[in-house]
Amino acid sequence: MNYVLAAFPDSALKRNGIKFFERLVSTCNFGPAVLDRLQGFLNLIAYMLMKPGTVDNSRRLRGKLLPKVTIGPPRRSRKTQKQVVFVSVPQRAQAGTKVAAASNRRTDTLSASPSNPRKLCGEVSVKPVAAVVAPLHPPRRNPSRLKKEVIEPSLQDKSLPTNRRRTTRSDPPSPTNALPDDIRRRAEHLATQERGLKRKRMEYDENVFSFQEKQKTALKTLEKREQTLKGLEDALRQKDEELNGEKGILQQLKVELERREAAIAVREEQSTLLSTFAQIENADRTLKRLEDIFSCSLLADEIIQQYLDELASVPALPDEDESTAKGKGKGKSFPHLKKRKVAQPEDEVVTWREGGSARRDWLERERIGKVKMEYLTSNWVTLFQYQFIEFKDSLGA
Repeated sequence: MNYVLAAFPDSALKRNGIKFFERLVSTCNFGPAVLDRLQGFLNLIAYMLMKPGTVDNSRRLRGKLLPKVTIGPPRRSRKTQKQVVFVSVPQRAQAGTKVAAASNRRTDTLSASPSNPRKLCGEVSVKPVAAVVAPLHPPRRNPSRLKKEVIEPSLQDKSLPTNRRRTTRSDPPSPTNALPDDIRRRAEHLATQERGLKRKRMEYDENVFSFQEKQKTALKTLEKREQTLKGLEDALRQKDEELNGEKGILQQLKVELERREAAIAVREEQSTLLSTFAQIENADRTLKRLEDIFSCSLLADEIIQQYLDELASVPALPDEDESTAKGKGKGKSFPHLKKRKVAQPEDEVVTWREGGSARRDWLERERIGKVKMEYLTSNWVTLFQYQFIEFKDSLGA
């Protein structure tokens, strides 16, 4: 059992294992067969711990080891003083460093296979586990003696002190001044760097946390703005559709207005033509009416007679006779148109002389008559019926 537990480092697991097996052997009365099997399993575990990589061959080795092992350490031969020990093969360190090289050299020194058992220095001979021969029925030993047995010196790590006390949490930390100066300075430098890295890591963590919070806030703000922009885009799209509809309506109204403007232009042209024709028609009608008036013999004689009555006092006016009535009314006799004889007394002739009253009256009437004739001839086309009546009344006829 001590050989099995020697593969473990000096720890609480090792001590607890020793106590457990001592208590198991002391309290239980196992028969020889059970003890043999227990010792075989212990040796198998020791061999597997000391020789890594032999787990796959455990079944093959179990049959070889079980009938040849017994409880307790292997017996020493009286003829030789050489020790038979179990050597554990530690794992090789990763190459590339001085510590790894030293560890590998130490591993090569301690690891010895059955084919090269004399690789270790000193008087220690190394043999495989399978070569350990023990009697099937060893004598019983006092369990109390197991506590006093010491592990073989060859199994102990010579690099570590044997009188080292177990360290606990309550023990103060080892002083740094016990280390060399260069190692101490390097340790202090590494500790300072570690504290700086921790501080930087805390700062980075705070920055990352604040950045994450800002990122979340920015994402929320961005989502709100995207929703707002989406709503504005929908409103603009709807407004654009409405404007397109109004634009179509305006285009229809424009076409309608252009059509109406064309119709109005045509009507204006027609009205202009109609007004022109109306003016011409009115002028023609007026001329025709005047022609009818003056072409009628009765009306002409009436108008002329009135005019002649006004001019009866003119001395140069010849006497009216039948030869003065010409035109359509010639040959017709009227009771009021009779031959009259004009009396020319001396006093009437005096008035028609230069500076006479009759002469001055005649000249005034002639002047007024010329003015009225000019007005009548210049405004003949534009005069209306009531204006002709007023003009006639102004003559005093």
